[in-house]
Amino acid sequence: MGLGVCALTCLALVPLQSEAQLQTQQQQQAVIRFVRDPDPAPALKAKDLDGKEISLDAYKGKVVLLNFWATWCGPCRAEIPSLIRMQEAYKDRLQIIGMDVDDDNEERLRAFVKNQGINYPVAMTSDAVRLAYGGIAALPTVF
Repeated sequence: MGLGVCALTCLALVPLQSEAQLQTQQQQQAVIRFVRDPDPAPALKAKDLDGKEISLDAYKGKVVLLNFWATWCGPCRAEIPSLIRMQEAYKDRLQIIGMDVDDDNEERLRAFVKNQGINYPVAMTSDAVRLAYGGIAALPTVF
């Protein structure tokens, strides 16, 4: 009889534990909130590797993805093929802009971009641009 009472007590507590776990999981989930009047992105002043000025205004009507990265960054290099595929698949609605944070020389960067087959504009980033976007504490960083 004592074993039966113990078993029933355990079975009765299982749903309570599961409910508590469910509530904890729901509290830990990220919440997405839509902003009615979002702040505009900081002005972007950069030139691509062909010397053309890059401006966010030029891409009105498209989603712009700014990807801050470096040639020496393994995770950055790993995501490049996905970015290339995204740019190709959504070119009518999306513009990816690669913002290289290397203090690399332009010729080496140009060779890297060509070797990787990058199909979106890439610019060498200045300290001013990095600071305008929050300092870029880790790579890759995407806005």
